[in-house]
Amino acid sequence: MTKSQRLKPIVRLSVSKERDAAVVLAQAQKVLEGQEQRLNELLRYLDEYQRLLARESTGGVDVKRLHGYRGFIVRLNQTISYQRQQVEQARCEVEQSREAWRTARTRSQALDKAVAKHHRAEQQVHERHEQREADDRASRSVTDDED
Repeated sequence: MTKSQRLKPIVRLSVSKERDAAVVLAQAQKVLEGQEQRLNELLRYLDEYQRLLARESTGGVDVKRLHGYRGFIVRLNQTISYQRQQVEQARCEVEQSREAWRTARTRSQALDKAVAKHHRAEQQVHERHEQREADDRASRSVTDDED
């Protein structure tokens, strides 16, 4: 068994690991997109609610209702703060997944290059061997003709 053939199972494993890392990266990106979308929804909701409060406060709102609005805005801001942390955590996970994928891809590409290099070397050895045999046959043919 040639060296390039012995490396093929390792290459297959490496390609499989790269593919798995790509799947993990895609999932992490999907989670990040969902977290960002949730944050944007919360920010839009806060903006709408603040506009509503501003509109109603100009028309005169009782203190109890105004206090309720402000309390809700405080809780909404806390939720937004938490969601920002979730987005940041998801970004970190995407970066970690991306780095793991890059590492797996680099390893896979390096193994592919090694297999190709060994295959070329084996091909050259094979071609030289065939050339030597052809030369030997030709020289035997010439010596047989001389006899």
